[in-house]
Amino acid sequence: MKIWFWPIVIGWLSATALLLGLLFDNAWDELASLILALPVLLTLWFAWREP
Repeated sequence: MKIWFWPIVIGWLSATALLLGLLFDNAWDELASLILALPVLLTLWFAWREP
């Protein structure tokens, strides 16, 4: 169960951000963009980290 915690959190945040972007405007769109950037930034962080 421990291995699935962070992928589930990231997936939940991404789904929430997509809904925020679809349902609300203005500042909510900006917040959705920031939240959707999180998986990209995490991928880059772990890809460039030294093993």
